[in-house]
Amino acid sequence: MEPITEFLTYELHWLQPKGLSRNFELYHDETLVARLDFQSAWGSLAIAATASQSWTFKRVGFFKTRITARISGESSDIAIFTPNWLGEGWIEMVGSRRYFWKSANFWASRFVINAEDGSTVITYKEGVEHPRFADWFKTQAGVFVEYPARAMPETPLLILLGWYLIILQQEDSAAAGGAVVASA
Repeated sequence: MEPITEFLTYELHWLQPKGLSRNFELYHDETLVARLDFQSAWGSLAIAATASQSWTFKRVGFFKTRITARISGESSDIAIFTPNWLGEGWIEMVGSRRYFWKSANFWASRFVINAEDGSTVITYKEGVEHPRFADWFKTQAGVFVEYPARAMPETPLLILLGWYLIILQQEDSAAAGGAVVASA
């Protein structure tokens, strides 16, 4: 795995190597720069890793859920995402800045992380530039990091956490759809 910070000026691509797996890899062309691996088929615990750092992400709470991010092996939160009733919300870096995560369009095929002033920091766009037939049923997205965020130390964490939030939202939507069909 190569350092993600060397590739922040390029569009990156999240790919799901195997359909139905909960493992994802972030690439620039053929160069692997990060991974997100869920630890079980149903739980929310995931390990996010770059060449220089790894974190754990986990959804906690039932009625008032939140997502916590910790440096792997540590017990203190370094970031907390608290969603509102729409599923969007603030990512608070403990002792530092806040960022707002939300869907950028009606179809939830584009997501953004914005700075407190409303400027876009990171954009996720569903799909990849050159799709292959074998990838049709895999979760994929392009990621673009805006200029000011390329130098921020929390950017690698935000890229991985944003993808984690997208995956959870997709899984929650699929589960809700299945519950509606089952009750009909």
